[in-house]
Amino acid sequence: MRTHHPQPGQRGITPAQIAASMATEAMRDRLGSPSRDRLILAQKDAAQALGLRGAPRHVLEKLCACYGGKPIKNEIIVWPASKWLVAATGLDERTIRRATQQLIGLGLIIPKDSPRRYRYATKGAGGEIEDAFGFILSPLIHLHAGFAGIVLQKDRDRQARVALDDDISRHRIATRAALTAAVPYDEKGKTEPLLAELAELERRIPRRDRIAPREPILASLVELRDRAEGLFYEITKSLDDQSSDKKMPGSAGRNARHLEKDPENSNEISKAACEIDGRAGCGSSEPSQPTVAVSNRAVPLALVVEACPSLSDAGIDCRSVTDFVAAGRILRPGFGASPDAWAEGESCLGELHAALLAIYVHQLACDDAAANGPPVRGSRRSNFGGLFRSLIRKTAARQFMMTTALLELRRKRMS
Repeated sequence: MRTHHPQPGQRGITPAQIAASMATEAMRDRLGSPSRDRLILAQKDAAQALGLRGAPRHVLEKLCACYGGKPIKNEIIVWPASKWLVAATGLDERTIRRATQQLIGLGLIIPKDSPRRYRYATKGAGGEIEDAFGFILSPLIHLHAGFAGIVLQKDRDRQARVALDDDISRHRIATRAALTAAVPYDEKGKTEPLLAELAELERRIPRRDRIAPREPILASLVELRDRAEGLFYEITKSLDDQSSDKKMPGSAGRNARHLEKDPENSNEISKAACEIDGRAGCGSSEPSQPTVAVSNRAVPLALVVEACPSLSDAGIDCRSVTDFVAAGRILRPGFGASPDAWAEGESCLGELHAALLAIYVHQLACDDAAANGPPVRGSRRSNFGGLFRSLIRKTAARQFMMTTALLELRRKRMS
């Protein structure tokens, strides 16, 4: 196959240059009179869409800066001297020639050479510029719409990656916290395989600036977080049972059976748990703890009572789902939540879920008052009503997990 090499002093022609020349010729009449600002904007979008870096991008910026804002023969032409480009860019002539050749190959500029390849402008008798020889920048305007679309798509992809990275970080930190809290109480080594699995997932997490699949890692972390939090609750629950067994019960040493004071309320709790959770095991004869599904996570109602002692401090005895809803309605004004916030919680999450959030925020307010004294009106510390509304929206958007928050409260009280 014969290869054509240009003679010394001649410039090679690439397919991209031919395509750019044909597009410029076809759209010559529709160019109009673009301003320098529009040309600079087109140059920035082109550089970002094509990933231009270093010398080519710097040279293209300086070429656009030479444009005076007035087309010549319906073309955007600039004719900077080589010495001026060297002084403006800080690059040597050889690097500038390579950069311009790369820009020509990409179809961003078109060379318009004089017979001796000098860059200059010719003027008429009245002093107006009639023609010029240098570089034609019209392709930047003609291709601006396509470059802008590429830049917009890149921004959307970047925002999606940032959102996925944030979700990965949140679930990774929550999983690590649950396992770290469970390790001191893990006598059977149940946390070791979960820690090994977490380490493997952390090794596979890509850097934030890298384009790599993130959805499988996020799904694995969500599943691992559920298992880690379930294990933490199982271990701490068994510790509570052991500590309660060490205390001598009222019938210790006697074969006596505790009488159930209110069997109707107990049946109501069990029925409500079956209706809310909807699990197949509710019909079995084994006793089960009432739970409620919040953001696709089962929240045991017993955990709410254990993590929020402010319920018993307020003299509220919660034995049924109705009691929890009534407690939320009673405690809601106590930390400054407005009726509108409660209505928003009912519409977004349901009255039971809104009540659980109200109980949780009331416990935070009580802990804050116990640690720092009564809140001062107008201070940033006293805005628990705004926190309640914010948690409602975060729970609806699956950015706040009720189970994790209650487990954390319960762990702090155990430590």
